[in-house]
Amino acid sequence: MTGLSPRALLTAASRHRGLLAGGLAAAAVATGLGVLSPAPPETRTVLSLARDLPGGALLTGADLRPVQVPTSLAPTGALTRLPAATGQLLSGPMRRGEILTDVRTVGSALLEGQPAGLRAVLLRVTDPATAAVVRAGDHVDVLGAATTERAAAAVSANLVAEDLTVLAVPR
Repeated sequence: MTGLSPRALLTAASRHRGLLAGGLAAAAVATGLGVLSPAPPETRTVLSLARDLPGGALLTGADLRPVQVPTSLAPTGALTRLPAATGQLLSGPMRRGEILTDVRTVGSALLEGQPAGLRAVLLRVTDPATAAVVRAGDHVDVLGAATTERAAAAVSANLVAEDLTVLAVPR
């Protein structure tokens, strides 16, 4: 068995002491950084839009994708399950990457923040140009039009309701 004598080891160590000290210092820093680095944040799976969609769009599985976000950044009411979100109607337009919440779909959450006792009703707009300029949050007056029996060309308009808040605009 051949080996180095203690004196030979000491001589080799003193010759390379700078290199040895640098290596030990680097190992100490690497160990310290591993201990000091923060733990990754707790995450939550939420649904976000895979593409831009207009208000009134019917959500499909292809429109949604699950994403992981830090729990502290997940909005209240974020939808988390694909089966529960598919088939819902969007209350307004949304951009790709936005997190889908309960108030962004047509349902009882649309009335949150509105005065107590308020009801939502569906009004069909017959003029596509009018529907194109109305957005959720707008205030509108509703006119009812009626034709008279004597002259089909004679149309009268009556004010049915005024200063209504638009909650959602379907396509």
